Amino acid sequence: MQGSCDRKGFWPRASTLLWAALLLLGTPSVQVRAQGVADASEEQKLVARDAYAQGKQQYAEQAYDAALESFLRSHAAVSSPNTRLMIARSLAAVGRRAEAHLAYQQTIDDAADSGEPRYQAAADAAHGERAALEPSLGRLRVVVGGNVEDPVTIGQRKLSVSALGEPVWVDPGSQQVLYASDGQTRSAMVEVAAGQEATLELGAVEPEVALEASLDDLGDGGGGGENPLEKRAESGFTAGAKIGGGLGAPVSEFGASYTLELELGWALPLPDPINHSLAIFASGRYTEPTTEGTQGQADPRLPGNGVSSYGLTQQELSLSFGLLYRVPIGSELLMPYGGAGLRVFMLNVKTAGDVADQAFGQNEETYTDYGLMVAGGLEVFAGPGAVLLEAQFGWASVEGYVLRDTSVGGLSLAVGYRVIL
Repeated sequence: MQGSCDRKGFWPRASTLLWAALLLLGTPSVQVRAQGVADASEEQKLVARDAYAQGKQQYAEQAYDAALESFLRSHAAVSSPNTRLMIARSLAAVGRRAEAHLAYQQTIDDAADSGEPRYQAAADAAHGERAALEPSLGRLRVVVGGNVEDPVTIGQRKLSVSALGEPVWVDPGSQQVLYASDGQTRSAMVEVAAGQEATLELGAVEPEVALEASLDDLGDGGGGGENPLEKRAESGFTAGAKIGGGLGAPVSEFGASYTLELELGWALPLPDPINHSLAIFASGRYTEPTTEGTQGQADPRLPGNGVSSYGLTQQELSLSFGLLYRVPIGSELLMPYGGAGLRVFMLNVKTAGDVADQAFGQNEETYTDYGLMVAGGLEVFAGPGAVLLEAQFGWASVEGYVLRDTSVGGLSLAVGYRVIL
């Protein structure tokens, strides 16, 4: 009959998922553990092995949601640090990074509690992967007053008041904290950015005051300012476009020209106190300066007064690779930065000349030369990124037929916008 439920298949699956949920949501004060290998029945071991093998296959196929369900089902039947490790990896793969961090810690604890050397590899892997995950997470420290009652819920985790005070790892973004005070259920929201710690005070001074939250840079020590990029960054990647103008001075005689530039960057997830302030970047830039002049001496072989004139157009495509550092100044709006790197100049120089109104024709010569670039600027954070004002200086030595024993590059000033992803 349509709409009927196969009870024989439904209830074992439901109970398995219930145990899996309890395993993940266990608080520090109450840990719910599945049956260990030594105490498990042969039927439980068979269920655990089948579910684990299925999860490994799904994980290899990048079906991470399905893999997570299979590993949870396996761990609900028989607890194992190896299964817990795969649960943590699956959680990280589906973007539930804070839960993954907790599962990595539980893997380490389970391996230590077992006392079995065979689980040491799982514990070592959990240590390393947990550390690699931490730069993409935020930390929330909840401080409670005398009016807050058990439990306090942070996201999906329920914590007793006595367990609070230490930072809890959370996913970046808006965090909802539920708590009871004077018999009333209250809700507090706080923003936590990757690489930052948020402090939330509950039940302080007056019951009517629901919360007071402040954000501080991890490892800042009170001496520096916030990095506004932290609040916007998820992956840390940036993409930008700039438009401006440049001069050949002081390295060449080429005049003013427009500049167009596209840039990609990645703010490196480094330990305190640098965090995301240091970034690597690559950019492509195009400009087309010109210059003109006359031959210094008359040539009697030429018509007219024997003095020829010339014009040069330099089509310049340059690629730059380097490092950029943002300087925290304690402002959530402004952030100065500086950068330096290598620049590859790819030039196509067009030369045209005439004498006594008779054209010589046009000549083209291409060059590829390597040099340096430095940049400094100011970001004004707005929307998903920042408006920027930037000054650059580039230089390379050139030795060719037309541009002989000279230099290319110069100064430029540009405005643009960087999107922070």
